[in-house]
Amino acid sequence: MPAAQSLNLQVNHANGTTARLTQISFAEDSITASLTVTNGYASEIRLNASHDMVITDNFGNQYNLAEPPSNEFIIIAPGNTIKGQFVFKGHVAPGANSLTLTTNSKFGDTQDFSINPKISFDIPLQGEVK
Repeated sequence: MPAAQSLNLQVNHANGTTARLTQISFAEDSITASLTVTNGYASEIRLNASHDMVITDNFGNQYNLAEPPSNEFIIIAPGNTIKGQFVFKGHVAPGANSLTLTTNSKFGDTQDFSINPKISFDIPLQGEVK
């Protein structure tokens, strides 16, 4: 299993949303991503609008978000920031060497008027996945 990795990745969406990924760590049955997202858009946004905030590995395996019961769609009001540990279900496949974390992977949008922003982080893995 790979060791936890400190990251300094930032994605700026066309609607004004800024997302930062600062760490990713691994357990036997989960992947945890430390993420900070600021809604710079005029309306509330959703990061998991169709239950589709996921991590995928370079083999195409998908690890679904363990949705927080109090905010399953990950709604962020205009001008607000959320910072937290996002947990994805599953053990990373042996031999995987990269992951992609994507918000609104099915129906997200990259347009400047999107309330369901599609944001992707490409994460190279350090260490061997067994």
